[in-house]
Order: sequence, then structure tokens, then C-alpha cells
Amino acid sequence: MRYAVVRDSDSEVENVIEWDGQTEWSPPLGTSANQSDEASPGDRWSTTGGLVKRPLEPPTLDPEWDTLTTDGKLDRLARQAGFSTVEGR
Repeated sequence: MRYAVVRDSDSEVENVIEWDGQTEWSPPLGTSANQSDEASPGDRWSTTGGLVKRPLEPPTLDPEWDTLTTDGKLDRLARQAGFSTVEGR
């Protein structure tokens, strides 16, 4: 069975393990183990409602590439790599 290892201090899922629930094992000090087929590290565990999945973060653009596309650096890099650019340079 799958268990979420949850930090007692902030209820964050620290790890996910496979454990039969019978073999002698105990979670590390300051954590608890809660059976869950869906938990992932970073999720939160509520003692009243079980698992609270973290929201998916929207993808973000890498600012370096955003800059490259606006000031011509991308064109220079493409030419150095042997590609022609849209402008034909």
C-alpha cells in the first residue's frame, strides 16, 4: 500500500512510500504516515478531510528567452549554430 509521510509541523507531504502496513517501520520523528493512493510530495494533508492536492502552477516563460526574442540575440545564436533566420541574415 502507498503511504504519504506527512510533516507534523506544517502538514506537508514530505515523501511517498510503499509499505505493507504490517512490517515493523515507523515514520521519522516529527512525521506521520497516512495511507493514500494519490498523495505527492508538496501536497498538504488535512486531519479533517485527508489529502489536499496542491494546485498546478501555470507554466511561465523563461525571462532569458523572452529577452532573446526581443533584442536579436536569438537571431545571432541561430546564425552561430548554422541556421538561417526569418529575416534571411
